[in-house]
Amino acid sequence: MAFASLGTLGNYRLVQLLAQGGMGEVYLACQEGPEGFLKEVVIKCMLKHLADDQGFVDLFLNEARLSVLLQHPNIVQTLELNRAQDSWFIVMEHVRGCSLKSCIRRAKKNHRRIPEAIAVWLIAEALQGLHFAHNLSDGKGRPLGILHRDVSPDNLLLSWEGAVKLVDFGISKARFRNVNLPTGGPKGKFPYMAPEYFVAEHALDVRSDIYSMGVSLYELLTLELPDCVPRDRKSVTQPRTLYEPRAELSKELNDILLRALNPNAAERWSSAAQMAGVLIQSLVAKGQSVHASTVSAWMRDFWDLRPDETFFELETPSEVSFAHSGSSGHFEGTEVLKAPEKIAQQALALQSPRPKRTPQQNFIWGLATVSCCLSMGLLYWVVAASPKNVSTALSRMSQPLTAIASPLPLAPEPTPQASPIPETAAETGHKESKPSVAARLGRVRIQAAPNTAVSYRGKYLGKTPMKPLRLPAGKTRLYVQNKQLGISKSYQVHIKPDKEVVLHVQKPKVKAHSL
Repeated sequence: MAFASLGTLGNYRLVQLLAQGGMGEVYLACQEGPEGFLKEVVIKCMLKHLADDQGFVDLFLNEARLSVLLQHPNIVQTLELNRAQDSWFIVMEHVRGCSLKSCIRRAKKNHRRIPEAIAVWLIAEALQGLHFAHNLSDGKGRPLGILHRDVSPDNLLLSWEGAVKLVDFGISKARFRNVNLPTGGPKGKFPYMAPEYFVAEHALDVRSDIYSMGVSLYELLTLELPDCVPRDRKSVTQPRTLYEPRAELSKELNDILLRALNPNAAERWSSAAQMAGVLIQSLVAKGQSVHASTVSAWMRDFWDLRPDETFFELETPSEVSFAHSGSSGHFEGTEVLKAPEKIAQQALALQSPRPKRTPQQNFIWGLATVSCCLSMGLLYWVVAASPKNVSTALSRMSQPLTAIASPLPLAPEPTPQASPIPETAAETGHKESKPSVAARLGRVRIQAAPNTAVSYRGKYLGKTPMKPLRLPAGKTRLYVQNKQLGISKSYQVHIKPDKEVVLHVQKPKVKAHSL
């Protein structure tokens, strides 16, 4: 690690290492202030031993200089550039969410598709941020000529609220830049790079980024890379073929992809805004309405989460590559926050403790509590002592008792352990032919290290060792936490009616199987 421990860096407290590579590290951090003020940020740090390498320093500082100019809703905001502990660091906005590459991987793993309308809207939003960067000017109105040069699903972030943000301008190009950056080959990821990247006499322009957006759109729609793009360094210099339409895609989308992926840059759109407009028109023509709240609802369903559930450990973090372009001709860029966020529980731990009440405040609270109890007791005595209530109570006492079925609890209380639920309808007093309560319940046995806390739907159930939990049948999630072992995860468990499922909590693997 670049720093000995998760301590402080400037005015920030480092919370969690999100990713690391050969050039630097990315941390989740927080900025704290008075009266419980707390702001979560992401800090990208350069490794100390590279601080003396002017080429890497120039590359790092160039990213900061570019990013601070890019103030747009569809671009991750850069907040600060600073130096501490003999190294440089960049402070950026923290996007609570995941990359589009994470969505593609999950869709392939679960044999699902990203809805066409969602995919189109996501790329249209990203194109608007890209158009802003392409057209940014200096204080005198002169175009800066910014190109991203590393557009890919890895660098397109999607927040849980449905906002799309472009990240990582680490290898961007601008006309005002006058630094000596590492050389040695094209920069970017080969499948997303336009043919002109590999032609020495061809100048790059905004249409090169548009090509990359076309590849990203195709990958979102099909979960595959187009056949017309190179897969490795050996094939980048081979002639590119035209895009072959896909039968499962509409004619409008195939036409859009045919133009975006055209090997001839002159045949593509001249601006990202034009491509974004065509994509939005395709949605309107089909009567499809997509907005941020639509995407947010899809995200929760896609990641199999309930509306009241927070996001924990949806995917393991990936290594960030800060590869030197001179060594391989392939520059991965700084892929910040490739994995979905895993720190909802840390946010609670970061909250400042509530200020202690003064003796005067304690006296007022105590007086108010006593007054409330006396008032309630007086009201109960007045109501209960009335002749009408007394006679009603006596008449009810003379009637035979009737069994009343208890409502189904959401989860057992932590202490004491929840009392067993009747196994048959006969035990509840009902003689109806409806399915019994037990038929809709199953048991989950938690096998974990002692003192592992278990929660269900935000409700604390207790610590291991504990009796098997009786929970509603179906797919559900349990959150387990053991600070001593560094376990803090959410796991999906498939509970079968009247069956017992064992959840083995290990580090780092977790599996569940039916007995």
